[in-house]
Amino acid sequence: MQIRRGTGTPWGPVQTCHKITEGVVIVSTAGHGGVWLSEEKVQQLPDHYKSYAGRHWHEEDEDAAQALQYLKLLSLIEEPIELEVTQWDIELGRTSRKDLYGHPLLPRESYKRESMGFSDPGWIGGPIVEAYKRQTGDDRFDEMICSHNLAPRPGGFQLAELCDKARAFMKSFDCGKIVEPATFTLEPFRVLERVEFQITHEGKVYTERVSGRLAQGVINGDERDLELYLWLNKDITKIEHEGKTIWEKGKDYPIPETIPKEKK
Repeated sequence: MQIRRGTGTPWGPVQTCHKITEGVVIVSTAGHGGVWLSEEKVQQLPDHYKSYAGRHWHEEDEDAAQALQYLKLLSLIEEPIELEVTQWDIELGRTSRKDLYGHPLLPRESYKRESMGFSDPGWIGGPIVEAYKRQTGDDRFDEMICSHNLAPRPGGFQLAELCDKARAFMKSFDCGKIVEPATFTLEPFRVLERVEFQITHEGKVYTERVSGRLAQGVINGDERDLELYLWLNKDITKIEHEGKTIWEKGKDYPIPETIPKEKK
């Protein structure tokens, strides 16, 4: 199958596509996107892995990350590296971000939902991406990763981890502050397996396979992760895992009904 503009996907016709290796194509549509895998690549996936969108299609928020990890294509790197961000990278990064932040459909402030962990709307360029490409020569994900968390878009799968120093650097950069050349540590990123939750909604119990990192946070009592999960699954009254209740409305956790509105 040849993937091109207009090709049908589970999320609508392809608007953009980017081949990262033979048999692996990242696609975007008007409202969503993900990864297409050839039959050869599908056969390389473990038997227990199941994609919500079908054998060949893997949606961007979680399944694509898992599939790429199994194929050893997820991280930009396999081992930690010291990344040197030069003045050249900073200037080039500002150029690659300029059009994005000025786009009327992507108002910058509306994407700063820090209570949900999203603090950077950019998926094009940025100084850390430019430094990575220059230093390693790897441009497989060119124009598809942002510098703050090296992910295609807020909520999308991550491709590498940054140290706190690098995140602070990008926060200043995104706010238009002056930043100086610096060196940061880039760590490989790994996706955790999905976890099965039994959730109660309107008196009925349903089984849901939840993002591994989010699920582990909820299981471990992280209130921020629980807030996010309840926001994504409104009106549920109970969450169980492996026969144990880990949250029940009105008990255990004093969690608000919705995530608080962002402060101006």
